[in-house]
Amino acid sequence: MRIGRIRTIHDPQGGQSLDYNPRTPEELTKNQRQGAMTYNETVAERLRETFKSYSGVTERRMFGGLTFLLNGHMCCGVVRELMVRVGPDAYQEALGQPCAREMNFIGRLLKELVYVASEGLESDQSLRGWVDRGARYALSLPAK
Repeated sequence: MRIGRIRTIHDPQGGQSLDYNPRTPEELTKNQRQGAMTYNETVAERLRETFKSYSGVTERRMFGGLTFLLNGHMCCGVVRELMVRVGPDAYQEALGQPCAREMNFIGRLLKELVYVASEGLESDQSLRGWVDRGARYALSLPAK
């Protein structure tokens, strides 16, 4: 049984193409097989504290981490670093902020989301600023 994407690699010895799937069940770690997710728990706790001032907040496991939704729409989340859904109109402006970069997820650029490095979250005020950006976009969408 294959779980991940199949990709073609070339054998340097014979120049032959081989199908390779790095995520067969035998290659998955115990945590991956059991559905465990790894994310920065410190940032997750800070996000929980920040979201106390909002209503309609839910948490969901997505993107290999933990996401926070407002009225059913993803606002932000945490994997190894913070990800914020700023929307297409605010995307370029968000990328211009210190410590923000494009979110490339499994080889696909997501043009509504940015990653924010931990250096950009050192103060509660900076974290609140990123949460508010994500909340503005999520709350602009019709409730699910």
